[in-house]
Amino acid sequence: MFAALLEATHTSWDPNPGRLTSSSAAFVATLAQARGWVEFWLVWVLVDLVGVPLAWTHGLVVSGAVYGVFLIMCIVGIRDWALQSRKAQRSRTPIPEGAPA
Repeated sequence: MFAALLEATHTSWDPNPGRLTSSSAAFVATLAQARGWVEFWLVWVLVDLVGVPLAWTHGLVVSGAVYGVFLIMCIVGIRDWALQSRKAQRSRTPIPEGAPA
């Protein structure tokens, strides 16, 4: 439905992938954030992986660059989240009795 609206109003360079990068993925990521899910980073990576080549192939260099910056931010976010999760997990691991601290 959203793709049909984009196509009818000529407001997207490619309506079908455009709906993925706008309404569908944004809805999923917003829902994930509202539920407190951390793994929503992967949705944004998907959006950016579609958005960068889509924008570049249609001559939208600035939009492609913006998606590229967002992709870098997502990768940094995933890496930081993984490092912090591992660090928190290690600090919660109980030390067995008699083991050196």
